[in-house]
Amino acid sequence: MLADGTTMTARKGTLSRNVADWLAGDEPSSRLFAFGPSAFVSETAKLSPHGLGSAADLGTILRATPGAQLILNGTTNPMTEARAQTLADFLAERGILPNQVKVMTTDTKAEQGGVTKAPESLSFWLERSKPA
Repeated sequence: MLADGTTMTARKGTLSRNVADWLAGDEPSSRLFAFGPSAFVSETAKLSPHGLGSAADLGTILRATPGAQLILNGTTNPMTEARAQTLADFLAERGILPNQVKVMTTDTKAEQGGVTKAPESLSFWLERSKPA
């Protein structure tokens, strides 16, 4: 059961279940999650069927947890930036408020010691606030 009483089914170990379980915690905190390589059609910013399901679940979870904020980590790699924006747009189309979703760009070369990796997954931070 989600914070607003909405019920959803998600198998243990799935991204949706991990996000929902973590957001159910009591203390303000942040945690890094990732949409894996199967979330997008290869070498595109288009969500795959699997990615559409995960993104829809994430939207349901965010709607149920208005105190949560999603920070999509778009890198300076154009593909990762496009994927981050695709997910942000998808969530906005499903009623997630702009104050809950933010796209940030980071320099992958600086983070990885000058080595840029292929944008196989899209990482994102979730921040939760203390329940009211």
